[in-house]
Amino acid sequence: QRTNGGGCVIDVSMTEGAQSMLVMSLARHAVDGEPVGKGRDFLVGGTPCYDVYRAKDGGYITVGALEERFWTSMIRIMGLEKEIGEGAFACEAEGIHVQDVLRRAFRTRTSEEWERIFAPHVNEVMVSVVKDPESAPVRTVPVCIDGKTFDFVRTPLNMRGATCATK
Repeated sequence: QRTNGGGCVIDVSMTEGAQSMLVMSLARHAVDGEPVGKGRDFLVGGTPCYDVYRAKDGGYITVGALEERFWTSMIRIMGLEKEIGEGAFACEAEGIHVQDVLRRAFRTRTSEEWERIFAPHVNEVMVSVVKDPESAPVRTVPVCIDGKTFDFVRTPLNMRGATCATK
């Protein structure tokens, strides 16, 4: 800002952002007292259809098959119809069994192999290989602040000479 008048200051609360992702868990806790924690709730590893699994090469595969059609297609493509059936939303003992079957299945191939297997079915399954930041597709996020639009990928971030305001 000092040299050419460009740039901006953005104040973002990471705590508030993280809390917004807990709405379902906190609501469930408020209603029935169910404890909040990793692997216990619907969207944090508590169901087989929405979890992260490890591949043979140590890479990760994300599964977001929240709709029956996506779950059914994934299980069919993986050849697990008989072993898993309709356990997408299974909980407790059945859910643990289904997750164990998926863990074993995903460990039989590398993440690259899984990517090739699911690639022709991109509209039928919600499965993705987790990429490192360097190989992930770059997406821009245009944000409007005080009538000005900022594109956060194209706006260079320069921390040299940055100062922090303290209270």
